[in-house]
Parts: sequence; structure tokens; C-alpha cells
Amino acid sequence: MKTVKVAAAVICDSLAEKRMVFATARGYGEYRGQWEFPGGKVEEGETSREALKREIREELDAEIRVGELLGTIEYDYPAFHLSMDCFWCEVSDGDLKLLEAKDARWLTRDTLWSVEWLPADKTIIGKVREQMGSGRIRFLEELASNGHVPLNMLLYDGWILRFSNGHTGRANSVSVLYPSSIPIEEKVPVCEAYYRKEGLPARFKLTELDDELDRFLRDRGYRTAAPTDVMVKELNGEEPAAASCVFSEKPSEEWLNAYFRFEEITDGRKKETFREMLGKVLVDTVYCSVVLDGEIIAVASAAIERGYMLLHNVIVCEEYRGRGYGELLCRGLLRKAEEHGAKYAFLQVVKTNKAAASLYTKLGYRKEYTYWYMIKEMTE
Repeated sequence: MKTVKVAAAVICDSLAEKRMVFATARGYGEYRGQWEFPGGKVEEGETSREALKREIREELDAEIRVGELLGTIEYDYPAFHLSMDCFWCEVSDGDLKLLEAKDARWLTRDTLWSVEWLPADKTIIGKVREQMGSGRIRFLEELASNGHVPLNMLLYDGWILRFSNGHTGRANSVSVLYPSSIPIEEKVPVCEAYYRKEGLPARFKLTELDDELDRFLRDRGYRTAAPTDVMVKELNGEEPAAASCVFSEKPSEEWLNAYFRFEEITDGRKKETFREMLGKVLVDTVYCSVVLDGEIIAVASAAIERGYMLLHNVIVCEEYRGRGYGELLCRGLLRKAEEHGAKYAFLQVVKTNKAAASLYTKLGYRKEYTYWYMIKEMTE
């Protein structure tokens, strides 16, 4: 049977995020009206990547950046065998225009199966969906890591080990962000040894992508702690900040002292650790205080990078809670982030904090995914 070599572009909104992919409906032949990823035949003397750039110019009048190989489809049609290299791509110049296809749509992870795919393309949709989820989680976890920086960090075969004198779970845990080559049976004991050396319990931060590690840790005696929802909202003409909101690019002594007071942090070492952690943040930051009668009654901060704002360190003085000052504080930072060019905002809220989750839902945040910690206490 004759083999036809083809390249296909899984064009996404961003190679980093992969929130949506672009599909086209064939406008001719036996499979007219069925959906596929755009691309075409690899000509003699061309690489798959070269062919893909040429085909997208001819079919969609745009330039693309070709990313990683998603996979190669091997499929037998009645008249030929198809060998199709599928690459993640993003538009680098121009707008996508339909010069040959009958129709086109941007599809999300949840709407991938809303169209009738060509038989060959159908075989890779599961992998596309899987990587759309993992890419999105990895992207937001990277942003969160850059906004909440530990004192010390160690990279170990795709895992990030963070150490910050025990201050906050995030800054003293293992993040499983990138692909690994060493078996988890070997890696986990190494991580435990590092945390034991620092006098800290071993803590792993997991998401829905980490089922195998989750099962392994449970069998090893770990317990689940602090399940937390990551919530995202689109910024679109946020309300002007209230006059009582005071902003700064760096944390003032007044902001810090208010934060320590509201969080009831009195230990000098914890205070110094928090100060050092804030000083290590390299992305743009905004600090907000709500001032009433000359007194700070609420504080929060934001880290802004790649069009996203991380909202965190949100705390209202206990005697002023339930009066709308938390909402005032958050809205002020949302507007400020938009002025800094952010298009989206995200945050992390512990599932048991129903009041905060209710406020964030009111502000337009929606759950994206959940993470949790697996903890094993130290033994002698």
C-alpha cells in the first residue's frame, strides 16, 4: 500500500498555555465537512516542519511557530497509508484566513469532541486533550512559583524542591512540574532526605496530573492536606479602585507590619523569612492597603507576568471582616493589574475557606483545577 507523508499543525492560542486549538472543516472530497488539523503533504526534499510552514501559508495565509512534536499518526485509509507528523504550533504573524477549508473553529479542552473528526485525526484527540490540560496547569504553576518565591530551591530531574524555613506549604514542598527520567521509587527517598536534613517534613504538591505519584505516596504512609482550588478570571474593564486603596510597587513597612499583625505572626525568624521571600520576587508586583481613618485594615499583593496577575497575601483585620473590605481590596488590585497590561487574574484558595471562595466567585473567578499536598511527618 502506498504511504503518504503528511504534516499537521495543532495550532493553539499559545504554546505555553494551550487553552484552545484551531480546527478546520474539509471543503472537498469524500470527507467533506469533517474536521481536521490543517496541514498537508511533505514534498520531496522538505522536512515535516518546513512543509507545515509552507502549507499554513497556502491554506491560512499566516506564519506559524512550530513547537514540539505531539505525535505521529499511522493510519490505513482504503487507498493509502497515512503517516502524519502532528506538531504543536502557534501563529507568529498574520491572521488565520480560510483559503481552502469550508469552516474553522477554536476548540477548548471540553469542546474537542463537539465536531466530527477525520478518522486519522480522531486517533490523536485524546493526546491533544491530555496535553491541553497539562500545559495549562504547568503554565499557571510556573506563574505561581515566580510570584511566591522560596528562600532556596533545588532542581532534581524535573521536580522543584523548595525550602523556606518552614514558612508556608508552597515554599517548603516539592513541585512535580516537568517530565522525569528517574523512577519515583528512587526519587521520593532522595527528596525525603533533603527535607529531613533541613528539619522539615517531606511535602509534595500534586495535581490531577500526578495520579501515579499520589498512589505511591499514599502507600508510603503520606496523608492528604490542604486541597486548594486554583481559580481564574478574565479582566475586562474592571471597576476603578476605591480612594481608600493605597498602592506601591514594593511592600512598605506599614504594609508588612499590618500583614504580620493580621496573620498573628510574632516570631522574628518567620517575619524575616517572609521579608526575604518578597525580596526574591523578580516579576512585577503591586501591594495594596485599604486605609480607614488613617489605619490600615486590609492588605494584599499581586505578582504580574505574561498577562496574568497572581492575587495573594489577602488578609483583612479580624474586626473589619464581613463588611466588604476584602472585595474592595481585590477589586483595587484587579484594576491595577489591568492597568499593568494583565488580561487574566488567578489565585489559590483552600477548599475549606468557603467565605473566600464565595467572594472570588462573586468577582468572576472560576475554578481551573485543584492541587493538594501529600505530607509525611518526620520520624526519629
